[in-house]
Amino acid sequence: MTRIKSKKYTGVYYKEHPTRKHGVKKDKYITIRYQKDGKGVEEALGWASDGMTEEKAVKVLCDIKTNIKLANGEPTSLREKRELETKKRNENITFREWFLGGYTNSYLYEKKEKKKNQENHDFNTYFDRFFGNKPLKDIVSGDLKKVKVTMLKDGLADATINKTLVTVSFIFNCAKKDGVFDGKNPYDDFTSCKLNNDRLRFLSSEEEEKLLCEVRKRSEQLYEISVFSLQMGLRAGEIFNIVGEDVNMETRLITIRDSKNGTDRFANITDEVYRILETKTLQNGEYVFKSTKGTKIQSVSDTFERVVDYLGFNNGIKDAKHRVVFHTLRHTFASKLVQKGVSLYVVQRLMGHKSIKMTERYAHLAPENLSAIANIFNKMSDFDIADSVMNNNLSDNVNKNNLAA
Repeated sequence: MTRIKSKKYTGVYYKEHPTRKHGVKKDKYITIRYQKDGKGVEEALGWASDGMTEEKAVKVLCDIKTNIKLANGEPTSLREKRELETKKRNENITFREWFLGGYTNSYLYEKKEKKKNQENHDFNTYFDRFFGNKPLKDIVSGDLKKVKVTMLKDGLADATINKTLVTVSFIFNCAKKDGVFDGKNPYDDFTSCKLNNDRLRFLSSEEEEKLLCEVRKRSEQLYEISVFSLQMGLRAGEIFNIVGEDVNMETRLITIRDSKNGTDRFANITDEVYRILETKTLQNGEYVFKSTKGTKIQSVSDTFERVVDYLGFNNGIKDAKHRVVFHTLRHTFASKLVQKGVSLYVVQRLMGHKSIKMTERYAHLAPENLSAIANIFNKMSDFDIADSVMNNNLSDNVNKNNLAA
């Protein structure tokens, strides 16, 4: 399209659409041109069919020229003007507007249906009630505390409350990422519920057998993932992160990289895990377990929860500490070791606990006589486990006295 100079106004230009009409005339795309810092600048204002006119354009142009001449701190370009208008709108955007608009459209839509429903429920039940009409910049930790107190009165578990309010933090981080919020996240000053994890649910041998059997009926991959957690004590995220080069079939070790405590460690490959790995291609850079799209798995399949419900493991249990979830498999691994007499120090290294305090919650399971044991998993003794962990998880210059730090 050829640029045409306005016959009425200096510095105003337009291009005519070759086919589209605005009334009886061709639709016009209007721009302005001016000098700034010795350079020519051209900026677009929009189509006549969208309401732009040459009269409006020349007014915008005059304002910009005046601001350039006076250097009064006002916008000296259409871009600056738009950025300032956007900033002013964002300064007053409410939590409700952000949640129902940008957050839902850019972030919430990507989540699984169950997560979407949960966040929408939390918004309608708590968030909107206490701070929905507040601008993001005016929401403080006290507003989150009101939600916490109400959820406690509603009888919700501490872990559920913490998880709900962490969602608020995530929503604010998304707003900051999109440039609609640049203040302090109210969650930074919020005190979450203190969780008591002293009592842990773990599976009996009979429950373990039932669970694996039922899971395998429904999903072979979920069965394999469950075995990895049960026999190596791995977190779900650690399993999903394993790639081909992390697996050493000769030494029967898997390198667990970037674990939760920020350090790498090694996991011993049991006979059943070895059998599973033999069926994999183990290509460098490729995940051992993949989603149906061939990408990294992001979360444990809902099938696991359905199996637990089918087996009735959580019937009548409301306290989250006693409910069976995927993480229960990891607790089962640690519990079995301690029950067999493996020292807490060795269990700490196998579990990847940063502090021995995290491992001490299993202490009550230890037998009175911590004698040498054999055949805990595939005839692997306490000595074998300790030797493997010490050789692979600890460097020569590590001071044992500082391991719990």
